[in-house]
Amino acid sequence: MSAATLNHDGAFAAARRSLRFGPLWLAAPGLAFLAIFFLFPVLRLLGLSVQDLETSAWTGDHYARIVATDVYFRVLMSTFRSSAIRWPTGWRSCRSASAGWRSWR
Repeated sequence: MSAATLNHDGAFAAARRSLRFGPLWLAAPGLAFLAIFFLFPVLRLLGLSVQDLETSAWTGDHYARIVATDVYFRVLMSTFRSSAIRWPTGWRSCRSASAGWRSWR
């Protein structure tokens, strides 16, 4: 065998190793599902939230209305306050549950 044949076979083997189906390939259908049915609609809604429906121009009027209207602003702040209080305790609960699961196995 010549050196050129060995290099070609080595390059082919390296390319084949890089395309080997591993555990990350199993996540591809789930990631595609999330991209199609979650990520795309969320990005579309965010785009629509900064777009004027009549003129299709970019605008921040919708968010300015939330801040300017007292009721909307209070509800928004109440939501943020509630999540700021509950998120750390929920995160600690998840971490301690997973630590308990790891020690139990």
